[in-house]
Amino acid sequence: MREKVFNIRFSEEEWARIQALAAHHELPAAQILRLLIKREHAAIFPAPAKKSKR
Repeated sequence: MREKVFNIRFSEEEWARIQALAAHHELPAAQILRLLIKREHAAIFPAPAKKSKR
């Protein structure tokens, strides 16, 4: 369950971009923001490589 709430105000231009991405991915705007945050986080903080079990 998601417990944290984050309120943000978007400009008309920013909201239009979010809506366009949401329509393209067929996801709600909130899920698009989660997706973008996850991708950006992974790009900045890549997961350490897993050691092979040999």
